[in-house]
Amino acid sequence: PEPGKTAGLRLAGAHITGVLDIADATLTGKLHLLNCYLPGGVSMTDTVAVGVRLRGCEIARIRAAGCTVNAMLDFDGSTVHNGIRLDNAQVRGQVRFAGLRVGAEETTEAPNDTIRDVRRRLSEEELRERGHRHGHWALWAGGLTVEGGAFMRDMRVTGGLRLLGAKFQGGIYLQRSVITATGPYAIQADFMEAGAAELSRGFQATGTIRMRNSRVNGVLSFDGATLRAPGRVLHLSHAQMDELILRPDSIEGEVNLAYSRIGVLLDDPADYPDAVYLNGLVYEALRGSAWSVADRLAWVDKDPYGYRPQPYEQLAAWFRRIGHEQDARRVLLAKQRRRRHTLRPAGR
Repeated sequence: PEPGKTAGLRLAGAHITGVLDIADATLTGKLHLLNCYLPGGVSMTDTVAVGVRLRGCEIARIRAAGCTVNAMLDFDGSTVHNGIRLDNAQVRGQVRFAGLRVGAEETTEAPNDTIRDVRRRLSEEELRERGHRHGHWALWAGGLTVEGGAFMRDMRVTGGLRLLGAKFQGGIYLQRSVITATGPYAIQADFMEAGAAELSRGFQATGTIRMRNSRVNGVLSFDGATLRAPGRVLHLSHAQMDELILRPDSIEGEVNLAYSRIGVLLDDPADYPDAVYLNGLVYEALRGSAWSVADRLAWVDKDPYGYRPQPYEQLAAWFRRIGHEQDARRVLLAKQRRRRHTLRPAGR
């Protein structure tokens, strides 16, 4: 650094041979690469940096587990062929991945005979647990903490996003992004916390979106999204959110909302697939286009496990709370009729 100037590394159009290795380093100036080619990849494991911007670059892979970025982490417009690792990283500014193209990681990081602990060679199950067998993941970011917003619009992802236990205090925004899973999950985000989650306005996912036990303090929106999976397309059980907007353009697969707590549910019963798990779901309000009591009763009847009393009781309680006593009685009568079909002749 010189008086009156800010130190940093800024390169445009560079071809960097070998690995750009800044692992374990403490960078006092910003790292800014624009339209650079890094066929050897980037290693930032446990790095402490002021700010990192790799914009419009072509990169083999990025290893940044445990890194700390005290300002912005920016990969806008870049292409990363073999995955990004950001597990347990901390970003005190924004994350900007707009227009990022990223592919799944290679199946292994090293030959099996070189991966040992102090006693023996690791088993295949242990290798998967420790992250050496994760060829289905394009972004491996369990435990990631982002204090600003995570802006991931217009991404193209081949593989899945693994966000277990991640925290996005300023929210996560994936509008118009397209995720094509190479394994069962497009997004696995159990125990995730976010100020908001926008998987809306052109968002497309092929594969399961799993957010079990997640918490969204604002809106979780699938408005205008396209969602498909061969089995369960949305797994949102045991989650908490202030508002869930479930108004996709298209949805194929089962939806699981069991045992979740939702402030406002904005949906249309006709938009659900044939199977929806509702047992234990608690909501404070239902919103949406003009739907009838019959539509909601048909919605409740879509549970693959058959008759469950709680979804009827919850629906009736909501009608009663808004002053629709006649509709509440209709729901409870439908509950008794549905229950009757589960009884033996003597019980009927």
